Amino acid sequence: MVLEEEIQFPDEEAADDFIKFMHKKGFSAKKRVSFQFYQESVVMGVADDLITWLEEEIQNIDENEENTDNPLLSESLEDDDSIEEEIDSSDEDDYNHLFNKTEFSRLLELIRYNKDLISECFQNYTTGDEIPKINSEELLSEFRESIAEHGTYLPEHKVGVHKIKDHFALHFLLSENDLLEEKEEKLFLKKVIEPGQFHMEMPASLPNPSLKSAADRNVTIKEIISTDQQYIIRIEPDIVLFPDLQELLDWFMENDLEEESINNFLTEMIFKQTIVEELIKFTKEKKKTSKDEIINKFMSFDLEADNYCHIQTFELSAEFLIEVINDLNKIHVLEGKDKKIRCVI
Repeated sequence: MVLEEEIQFPDEEAADDFIKFMHKKGFSAKKRVSFQFYQESVVMGVADDLITWLEEEIQNIDENEENTDNPLLSESLEDDDSIEEEIDSSDEDDYNHLFNKTEFSRLLELIRYNKDLISECFQNYTTGDEIPKINSEELLSEFRESIAEHGTYLPEHKVGVHKIKDHFALHFLLSENDLLEEKEEKLFLKKVIEPGQFHMEMPASLPNPSLKSAADRNVTIKEIISTDQQYIIRIEPDIVLFPDLQELLDWFMENDLEEESINNFLTEMIFKQTIVEELIKFTKEKKKTSKDEIINKFMSFDLEADNYCHIQTFELSAEFLIEVINDLNKIHVLEGKDKKIRCVI
């Protein structure tokens, strides 16, 4: 059924609310659950090993870029197909190298930053000292005071949002390395270790990581494969008769549906409603018509907006139009078969 619609919801409550909304408006809708796999890479190791590995990877990429010949300049490539294959391969390699270098650089900066956080922490605290708990309200108050005084927040002074992020990052690193102990609702530093020996795990997007070079530096690349579920609402073909798309849009916006899902859904609806409106108008004018006549009329047709130099041309397949006719029969907009089709609304 080509006129039915589907839309995804990230949570079940919103999906159920939408079904109730559709039923209230007189339209049938059903829910199904869909599961999708997601893959995420994480690089793991102690700070100094990670830094050394990343520095070496960036250096290797730089050296490869200096030594790589452009296949377009190679005189040895005489066969056109061979040239095209090598150029395509080279383009892909260049992209991977550039992507990897960008990601390696990002990870390197982040790990160095976290190592500096730890170093600063151990300059101020030693074994047995109380580590202040995160107080978001206090930090935000500091942030507001900074804006009031300076007209903006000052990243170099580590105030405001930057300070909040640093506190969360520091607590996370200390907890992950089992260096925090809670007593009477207070946190204490269990021991001090070298900042370079801190274990870190960083999400990474690496198209073709070198597993051997990582292993040589005691770096582990872990692939996390997880599932996520989406709630998909299927609406029967009569949704094409929904009288006010603005009302649908308002409901979606009020319920914080993803913008991409809204756009995809409404775009499909607008196109299908346009086709159906024109088809209904045609069949009403003809009184009685045939499938062949409808197909010939609507396989290619133009719509011109009033007062604008704008034309929409619809190029539709016969198979699609047959399904539209069948759906309109099922929802009692059209009646009849083959050469005796008429509009009944």
